[in-house]
Amino acid sequence: MANYACQKNILPSEYAKLPLISPYLNPAYRQYADGANFASAGAGALVGTNRGFVVDLQTQLSYFKNLIGMLRRKLGDTDARALLGRAVYLFSTGINDYLAPAATNSSWFLSYSQEDYVDMVVGNLTIVIKEIHKNGGRKFGFQSLPPVGSLPSRRAVNHGAATEEAIARVILHNKVLPKVLVKLERKQLKGFRYSMANMVQGREDRMLWNCPYRGINSCGGRRSVKEYELCDDPKEYVFFDSAHPSQTAHEQLAKLTWSGTPIHTGTYNLKAMFQL
Repeated sequence: MANYACQKNILPSEYAKLPLISPYLNPAYRQYADGANFASAGAGALVGTNRGFVVDLQTQLSYFKNLIGMLRRKLGDTDARALLGRAVYLFSTGINDYLAPAATNSSWFLSYSQEDYVDMVVGNLTIVIKEIHKNGGRKFGFQSLPPVGSLPSRRAVNHGAATEEAIARVILHNKVLPKVLVKLERKQLKGFRYSMANMVQGREDRMLWNCPYRGINSCGGRRSVKEYELCDDPKEYVFFDSAHPSQTAHEQLAKLTWSGTPIHTGTYNLKAMFQL
């Protein structure tokens, strides 16, 4: 759900030997039996997150339901049902629900308690999970949200109360979501299985090596800060810019998500999910 600009990032799907999936809305792409990509840079689980600039999660769900109809017409009901059942549904969303309102010091964001706000975000995500399960999905992959307080942009300047609230709510989100997933697996959704990659542990492991905090979001001098510094060798660093991991870090995190141990991925890693 993020925009990684000029990098080529290794994705977990590449380890599964899947082709690069074009966006669902690309009019030239129709190989949906290979997979579908509904992601929208900057979107979140809440409809209001960056509204007007993104495809929100509920709209992405409606596209998925449209896709089911296409698969049934193309493959027939039996084969479409089998495809939906063996597919792995990857989610990477939620961080913008906390960072976007914090960036604007939103009074609406601050009017909710930490618990109520996190429940809204996780609740919206849970609704989508249940709908996919209702339509045949059984195998899901998730990521915890990254450690917001460790981002270069957060360390570079003091962003105030809203950012401190965002950091606290992201921490709470990462405690609430795993509990919800356990409940879905054990009590609510028959056949539901999931992988949960620990992006906090994964990134903090890498923060122990070379990681500068010159995190002013200058966008190459296009914003208020005109002077910026480029690294001689970006591969030596964790971050590509003020918020996004470098290509090297992405490769390592993708590998962790694909074949990591239970401390990083929970009961299943994605490799095991694809083999189920």
